[in-house]
Amino acid sequence: SDAVFTLFRMNTIKYVGILYDVMDVTEVHQSPSFNAHGENAFFFVAYLIVGALFVMNLFVGFIVDGFQANKGSSPADMMYTRFKRQINVHRPKYDMFPQPKSHLAGLTRQMVQTQYFQTFSALCVFANVIFMLADHTNPTPEWQSIVDLQNIVFFAELWVEICFFVVGYGFGCFINDPWKGFDLLVALGTSAGYAADDPRLGQFAKSFRLMRVIRLMKMIKAIRVILETLLNSIPQLMNILLLLFLVYSMFSVVAVQSYGLTKPGIRIGPALNFDSFPNSFHAVCMIVTGADWMSIFTDCSVSYPSCTPKFTNDPLDPDHFPYLGAGGYEGPDYTFGDCGSEFSRVFFVILKIVCENIMLNLFIGMILDNFSFITDEVALVEHPQWKTGASSDQVAELSDAFRRFDAETGFMSISALNALMCTLHQPLGFRNQEDQIEFTERDRVTHLMIRCELNVIRRAEYNQEDHRAALPIYRRVFVRREKRRRFEQAVSFDDVMYTLLFWRKPQMVPNRLKYERAQQRIPETVAMAQKLIIAGFFRMLVAERVQDLVVSKLNKRAALKAWSNGDVARQRRTLHIATEKSKEKEYADKNEMPYEEVTVPPSSFSLCKFAHQLERPSHILTQYQAIREMKVKVPKPYHGIEAFSNHASKDFVVLRFVDAAYADVFPGYVIADITQCTWGGWVQNNLQNDTLLEPSCTLIRGGNTKSTVKKG
Repeated sequence: SDAVFTLFRMNTIKYVGILYDVMDVTEVHQSPSFNAHGENAFFFVAYLIVGALFVMNLFVGFIVDGFQANKGSSPADMMYTRFKRQINVHRPKYDMFPQPKSHLAGLTRQMVQTQYFQTFSALCVFANVIFMLADHTNPTPEWQSIVDLQNIVFFAELWVEICFFVVGYGFGCFINDPWKGFDLLVALGTSAGYAADDPRLGQFAKSFRLMRVIRLMKMIKAIRVILETLLNSIPQLMNILLLLFLVYSMFSVVAVQSYGLTKPGIRIGPALNFDSFPNSFHAVCMIVTGADWMSIFTDCSVSYPSCTPKFTNDPLDPDHFPYLGAGGYEGPDYTFGDCGSEFSRVFFVILKIVCENIMLNLFIGMILDNFSFITDEVALVEHPQWKTGASSDQVAELSDAFRRFDAETGFMSISALNALMCTLHQPLGFRNQEDQIEFTERDRVTHLMIRCELNVIRRAEYNQEDHRAALPIYRRVFVRREKRRRFEQAVSFDDVMYTLLFWRKPQMVPNRLKYERAQQRIPETVAMAQKLIIAGFFRMLVAERVQDLVVSKLNKRAALKAWSNGDVARQRRTLHIATEKSKEKEYADKNEMPYEEVTVPPSSFSLCKFAHQLERPSHILTQYQAIREMKVKVPKPYHGIEAFSNHASKDFVVLRFVDAAYADVFPGYVIADITQCTWGGWVQNNLQNDTLLEPSCTLIRGGNTKSTVKKG
């Protein structure tokens, strides 16, 4: 076990002391001699190369390869993994604070977004960085004045930019855009340094000026992509850090229980010990980073007679050991001692393997995995049909198109699916490279299946909401609540994009995922498609009936319009009505009153009874006969009105539709009983070729003018 532990120590690159010792070895039971067998070092050098440098790095490579295995080995696996990452990066984001809508704000935004303004800002930052790099100790007064002047100039330029941001985007832009918030932080930190006379605050202000280098980095697209990718990877890194903290805490608690009372030694003392959890956690971190862990192990392995196993004066105690030295132990009795643990070797080996070789390299593997995503994104050659996968710009286009239909909620109505696909370019949408919509039979089928799967997803979410509502209150509190949706049948950005990918670009879907979908989601989607097809068939029947009804009504209106255009009397009446309305409008303008007030509402109403009859009544007096009874030599149009008024007050009136719109709907005759009508408020209007009996409903005619028709 000693030999194995020694070789393990060599694996951790703690080999100098061992190398010197083996070179001084002589014979068994003999004292070492300086450099007695120097050739022994070759064995340990060879083991150091094979074990520490090759095998341990192979172990690290195995851990990193585990991250690469998550991407898959086939091209579809890698393209799908990259698509998932891009969806997470380009998920629609919305400003917490709205932008100002004034004309000045719009002009300021246009100016700030121009290439000239951004180039000028970048040059200012670059010049400021050059001056900071040229700073040195003991500068001449002239150089120092130049440096101070340029600091003030570029500091003022930074505040001018911030003022432009406030005018164009409002104060909320510093929260909406982290880069603008960073600019504000740099400006405030620099201002604090200038406002105080304390040299320490001045140094603090210089550190904020150095952050302007980051402002220059974010203006370069390639570097900005790397920075944004790292920032987007922080949640994943936080998960790994949380896992590291939990594992380190577990070993820290075990160390407190095992070595909390161990006596001070070579390394264990006030600066490093296991007396409490914080001190133990600090010691574990130092062991993981390789800070002379062998000395810490030696202190934790101390045993009798170099320590006291149990502080007791009772000679009958089985754990009592006589202290080597004059007087022995004379303190109070305790149930513990200050010795280490006999399992220290096992504890430290497991600690080094788990915390350093596995967990720490796991963290490094996560960082390398994020950088590999960046390099893959940079090396990707964009193809219109996504033959090599989707690029970052193409996924950003998907996000921009989705934002047109989600009303800034992150959820889109399923009814907007067709509009979304008509907006997107191929392969997920219907638009080709010439920006024209192509809709083939295959597109129709895939559109139906996408719509069906989105309905299946929404139905599953409804079931989850019902299950959540049925939970007890104390369990409902810990259930994650989703964002309120503005649309009833609304699905998220992720669901829409993944569903489009599954049906429109199956070449990017791994076979494993296709098999899982074939077992779970596809049968439900097919069943939903059958239901939608049946429902669509019945909707088509209803639509055809409605279409026939609408066409019939339109035909009647067309026939009525054609009859109206051909009837001379109706044309004259239409012209008369238009003339009267023009007079009413002129009257309203002349008296400076609203047009609506020109019309006088009726003061009373009379009810008339109408009855439909197919056959013509046998005893009927026609209009012509009624005029003949008046015995006038030359009949005029107003004679017809007088004849109608005389007989309508005592007899029923027989009417018939003569226009083409209602002659077929109401064939036959209509018997009207208008004997109770007083005709108050009606006037007889004699025109050149016609006489009209019409209500006096305007102020032009006096409003409540009595009828001029004689009653007979």
